[in-house]
Amino acid sequence: MKKMMFLFFLMLLISPVLKAQDDELDDMDFEEAPLPNESPVYFAIGAGYLGTMTFINYDEINTKLKNDFKLPEYEGSMYLSGVHGFTGIGIIPNIRLGFFGLTGVNNVSKDTDTTKYGSSLSLSYMGFTIDYGFVPFEHFAVLPGIQVGWSEMKQEIYNTRNNSDWADFKPNNDGKYFVKSIRGTYTFVQPHLYLEYAIKPYLMVRASAGYNFSFSPDWEYNSSVAMENVPDKISTSGLSVQFGIFVGLFNF
Repeated sequence: MKKMMFLFFLMLLISPVLKAQDDELDDMDFEEAPLPNESPVYFAIGAGYLGTMTFINYDEINTKLKNDFKLPEYEGSMYLSGVHGFTGIGIIPNIRLGFFGLTGVNNVSKDTDTTKYGSSLSLSYMGFTIDYGFVPFEHFAVLPGIQVGWSEMKQEIYNTRNNSDWADFKPNNDGKYFVKSIRGTYTFVQPHLYLEYAIKPYLMVRASAGYNFSFSPDWEYNSSVAMENVPDKISTSGLSVQFGIFVGLFNF
């Protein structure tokens, strides 16, 4: 009985203290601190097909074709096909390194029943890429970057018979027929922007745009003689737009 009375008086004594502490807790403002919204880390390793439309300056080439060879002019863009392989590097987050190669050809001609007369113009690019990936939302990445490497332009003008035989392949047998070629090699730099979407963790598509700046040309005629005084406007510089499809591991 005494223990019960003691506990009763003890509760009476501490109840005001407990009530005061409870009132202080009610007055305190407990706001939820927002968690930081961190962008996902970009990582990808893969390889795939590139389709590229490149727009170069045809003016000087077309002037030569029209005035000296009486051939049709080149128009529009040139389509190039190629591959691109790349991998992320763990020591620097979101950085990706890669290697690529592209090639394509355009043709113009004025054939007859007995002859093939025309010009083929080919472009090729090969080099390295370095990109930095941002992931604004899951599965979608924006990658500004740059590629550097080597490019080549080759033009071949030909006037040949419609058919030939192995026995006719010998010196001074073609008379009025001929094949002439020029080839220019360049180094180039291209800033670009890739937009990539991972359809599946193993499948990705890309759309991109960039501009090639080419310099330090080295021209030769018929694969043997240095060619001088080639107009500066003849180059592999120009706008490029691209699409691609890739397989690999895409963790973004």
